[in-house]
Amino acid sequence: MARVIVLGAGFGGIAAATRLRALLDPADGVVLVDRRSDFAMGLRKTWAIVGAQPMSEGVRSLSALGAQGIAVRHG
Repeated sequence: MARVIVLGAGFGGIAAATRLRALLDPADGVVLVDRRSDFAMGLRKTWAIVGAQPMSEGVRSLSALGAQGIAVRHG
């Protein structure tokens, strides 16, 4: 059993973790580490600043990745 640790839960980190989970053996672990507990799309931040949409509409919990077999740790 191997374990892969991905540092950072931005677009690249989340994409890498989900792709690795798809490629690796199910017994292998994929751990995503980030200081935040949620992910916000950068474009949504701009929309919130200009008042087009509230920031909360573009935020997703990283814990949802657990359903895909990706462990999320905060640090």
